[in-house]
Amino acid sequence: MGENTGEEVRLDALVSRLHSEGVNKGKAEAEKILDDARQEAEQILQAAQTEADARIRSAEAEAAKLEQSATASVQQAARDTMLALTQNVRGLFMKAFREQTGDVLNDVEFLRELIMQLVQVWAGGEAVTVAVSPEMGQKLLALADTGVQNLLAEGVEIRLNRSITNGFRIRKDGDAVAYDVSDATVTESFSAYLNPQLTKLLQL
Repeated sequence: MGENTGEEVRLDALVSRLHSEGVNKGKAEAEKILDDARQEAEQILQAAQTEADARIRSAEAEAAKLEQSATASVQQAARDTMLALTQNVRGLFMKAFREQTGDVLNDVEFLRELIMQLVQVWAGGEAVTVAVSPEMGQKLLALADTGVQNLLAEGVEIRLNRSITNGFRIRKDGDAVAYDVSDATVTESFSAYLNPQLTKLLQL
């Protein structure tokens, strides 16, 4: 009976040992599985964070491009608007100026004084031909004042030209070039001065 007891003790010890080794092995495997799971989870989180950072940077870069594009579009629209405004205002100025110039150049007394001063200052005693519209020619001759008579006496020839609507053309005899004093030429000369002044005005 004592022998059986010894064998039972050895069997219990073996069972206990196997149980202990199995438990320890199970714990080790469980810990390894947990470690592997933690590492895999960390890798997944790191990869997800890297991808998220990349997407954020890409979104920020795209937003910056869109902002630059929007800013450039707004600036271009502002320039186009200012250019259109300048052209419209210039057109209104030039239209009004040309109309006023045409009215002034159709004033017979003003035209007479202007022709007289040009002949005295510019012609320098040389023979001069002045071309005016038929209507203005009749008005000038109808004045019959000393100024007009003096012009005619000094060799100024007044010719009628149906192509002239207002103002006059003046030319020294022998010169091929005639100087056109009309609403169109005066307005064109004024335009060269108006453009920079108008630009400054609109920039205020």
